[in-house]
Amino acid sequence: MTARPGTLPRPSGIWPILTLTALLACAVFAERVFLLADVGDGQAAVVEILPGVIVVVALAFIARSRGRSLEVLRDRSFLVIWAPYLVLALALPVIGVVAGQVPVRGLAAARMPIVAVSALIVGAELRRRTSRPVATRLLACSAAIVCGYAVIQQLAAAKLLWSGLATSIHAWDVATQRAYGTSVVVGRASAFYTNPNILGAWSVTALLVGIFVARGWLRYAITTLALGSLILSQSRGATVGLLAAFVFGLALAWRRRTLPSLRALLPYVASLGAVLIGWYLLTLAGAPTASFFERFGRALGIVIGLDDPNMAGRVQFWESSMALYRSHPLGTFGPPEMLLGTAVDSEWVRTLLQGGPLLVATLGLALFGGAFALRGRGPDTWAVRSLSIFIAVAGIAEIPLQYPPAVIYWALIGAMLVAPRRAARKA
Repeated sequence: MTARPGTLPRPSGIWPILTLTALLACAVFAERVFLLADVGDGQAAVVEILPGVIVVVALAFIARSRGRSLEVLRDRSFLVIWAPYLVLALALPVIGVVAGQVPVRGLAAARMPIVAVSALIVGAELRRRTSRPVATRLLACSAAIVCGYAVIQQLAAAKLLWSGLATSIHAWDVATQRAYGTSVVVGRASAFYTNPNILGAWSVTALLVGIFVARGWLRYAITTLALGSLILSQSRGATVGLLAAFVFGLALAWRRRTLPSLRALLPYVASLGAVLIGWYLLTLAGAPTASFFERFGRALGIVIGLDDPNMAGRVQFWESSMALYRSHPLGTFGPPEMLLGTAVDSEWVRTLLQGGPLLVATLGLALFGGAFALRGRGPDTWAVRSLSIFIAVAGIAEIPLQYPPAVIYWALIGAMLVAPRRAARKA
């Protein structure tokens, strides 16, 4: 097939589609596809398989291109904004193990930067090889699968499914959560994740990508499905992060005099209305969705001095985490959870505990640099900007960069970094 003068050949082939499918599968199913390894701690460690697939795919791209796929890592924006955080996050656990400060299993902390760089390389290659409509269709399918299973979980909780099926679903969900730890969240939908907050992070990620990258009816389909998943997750951190991303986007649009018209916003209002109707019907049917507004009411009550046991518990835990920081002012190097014996539900606190102020500074550069320092108005750039603000705000009470949906964020960065070069070749 010969392209018209001044245009690029349309990407084709099954391998880019399979690669994109693997990336989305990692974002959705990573916590459900794993092996258990005995590390001598009395509880088997979870070894997720799908992130490893992304690493293998990235290595295959590098080998096939004879190293040209690594050019995206030499991009000036990447080197200035994201590379310091990823390099430090990779180096710290290695230094900790070599210095004897953390056991060998502390190298598990290196997984995040390795998967992030791999997803970034894969995203750059997909940007070159896959058409945008194909990518957004697969994203819409992923959003439908996640939202559909979240609804099924609510129907099972309301005993509106066949009892045997409902029991099997509940048993699978609980068994997966317990593989990662003793805590089990019931009532709130978590879809294929171990925690509803991760479902919230997926929902916001899909929503922002859908708004900025998708076109036509796919944009509104993804928006509706993602909003449905977000409401079923009842994740306050994800919702606040989404609102912050919207405010940030509107502020930039106002500054550039590109605010959307009221007519352009009507389809999104319709999507929200459809989701709220579905939520209300589930509530009438007896699903445990009625606590959605109650949870947010308690969160707003914090502003006027009312108690919220959930937030109070987190604040108390963060305060106790400072004792660990005082004993390790340069950081724990390895995962701080190994010393605390529990999860750290804050990206910023976790970063401080692992790498001290230096790692926090590089994280701030990565997120706020990704939001403010980028130039250009392409859809990938807008998605990266919005997701950076979302992660920065939601990261106050969550750890979005440690969640499976983060691979989409890193892949979008790779796609954004190669987009100017592609545009230059097109010109």
